[in-house]
Amino acid sequence: MKVNRVINKIIKIIGLICIFILVILIYCDNAKIWYGEYLEFSKNNIFVILLLITIFFTILLLMDKINDIKISKKNKIIFFSILLIFYLIGQIIWINVRRSYPIYDQYEVYNDAKLIANGNIDKLIKNEYLQMYPHQTTLIIFYSIIFKVCGTTNVVILQYINAIANTFTIIGLYLIAKLISDKKNTLNTFTVICLSLAFIPLSMISTFVYGDLLGLAFSIYSIYFIIKYSKLRKVRYLFISAILMSLSYFCRMNMLIFFIALVIYLCLDCIKFISFIKENIDYTRKSKFLKTLFKIVLIFLFICISIIPTSIVKGYMEVTLQLDASEKFPTIGHINHGISNEGYRGPGWYVDEYIDEWKENGHNNEVLKQRAINFFSEYIHNPKEGLNFFKNKILSMWVEPTFECIWLNTGFMDLNLENITNKEILTYKDLNNFLLDNYNFFIIFEKIILIIIYTLVCIFIFRNKDLSNEQILLILIFLGGFAFQLFWEGKSRYVLPYVIILIPIASIGVKENIQWIKDIINKINKKLYISNKNCCKMKK
Repeated sequence: MKVNRVINKIIKIIGLICIFILVILIYCDNAKIWYGEYLEFSKNNIFVILLLITIFFTILLLMDKINDIKISKKNKIIFFSILLIFYLIGQIIWINVRRSYPIYDQYEVYNDAKLIANGNIDKLIKNEYLQMYPHQTTLIIFYSIIFKVCGTTNVVILQYINAIANTFTIIGLYLIAKLISDKKNTLNTFTVICLSLAFIPLSMISTFVYGDLLGLAFSIYSIYFIIKYSKLRKVRYLFISAILMSLSYFCRMNMLIFFIALVIYLCLDCIKFISFIKENIDYTRKSKFLKTLFKIVLIFLFICISIIPTSIVKGYMEVTLQLDASEKFPTIGHINHGISNEGYRGPGWYVDEYIDEWKENGHNNEVLKQRAINFFSEYIHNPKEGLNFFKNKILSMWVEPTFECIWLNTGFMDLNLENITNKEILTYKDLNNFLLDNYNFFIIFEKIILIIIYTLVCIFIFRNKDLSNEQILLILIFLGGFAFQLFWEGKSRYVLPYVIILIPIASIGVKENIQWIKDIINKINKKLYISNKNCCKMKK
């Protein structure tokens, strides 16, 4: 158990530091994404800071009042069901009005999936895009299966599935919050629903066809079932979790971070279990050994089920499509993007020139390696520049409140599509103008949501000395994403899953956090009152 506590303490401290940095940055700095994924940085003015702080504390006080309202379980289910139905319908309306069409990587994945669904897989042999990014083959296969089942290759089917996935993600966050918090405290679960529904980027990105939202939904439920397995000791939950993680990894390989966190959680759970049976005199030495071995085997099976299916399909597709491994864009290339301060988009964001240069040099990976070494060397010899770069990169990703959802929904429509009317084109352009005209309002609204999430998580970690393995798991996923995206190719959209996963942590203990803040305010007021009273006596 000592090992478990030490690891928990380390994760807790690092998590607190990272989230505290985000809280400071979101109050002090601002980041906007304009057309072309161009980032613009600015300082928050004092009025905006005071406004956000005031709104934040007002919302907390309102939440405290809400907890006093008694609602029956049946009415809660009806109320939340209605909210989720409206949430799903709202996304479907948004998808139909927006008429967003896949571009860039989205288009490549969507078009390749159509070819496979239509039986034209031979047209993908030695496909340039798939040779560079062979990991996309599994998502393409997944989308092609959806097209086959639905009997259509219309992109709107994938967008509707995104909307359904988002709805289930919110339900999953609610279920996780119930598992890791006090079930009697209705404010906790109410906060999860409110924060999830108010996290508008999630619903707006339903038009984005790239596996992100499907992968997130599968990961959320994988977490839910792994926690159920740990609490109830029923092996079937572990296998359900492994299958869901396998589907998540199949759709989006970035979900590997969720997988690693789950494996660490299982190891911590195993250490906890070993400590328990060691102290239990009812178990013989042989039974203790067998039970420990069984636990380790289960972890091994979880790893195999989660990873092997995707690896097999990916390997099979590489052979079938005759993809040349030497033409794969290397890992060091993504790190090149992630540590570059030369791109026009933002610090550490995707740089077109690096891809073009790599192709022109005959896929020479040594050039990419040398550039990465040069960047690291530059930051080491000039720490101030390095700190400024990574500060701006964190700001551009974790404190950018739109997570690219505005940019992803402006200007992306194939106006040459068949059966498109002038009225639909006009509606599309009007919606573009509406999004851009109200960009600042949207940023302030979502910044408030981010402030609530980050601040509540920060307070929760600071106030609680001992966190459960389940709470540590969610913080660990966030930390994994934070560390990974520090050096990997950056975009604010990439970190959305790691912010979403903090919502259950932000919600649990809300009432206690509110009371803690009230106590601090009361103590300050009491000291001021005593001080004023003493001053008056001295004057007399």
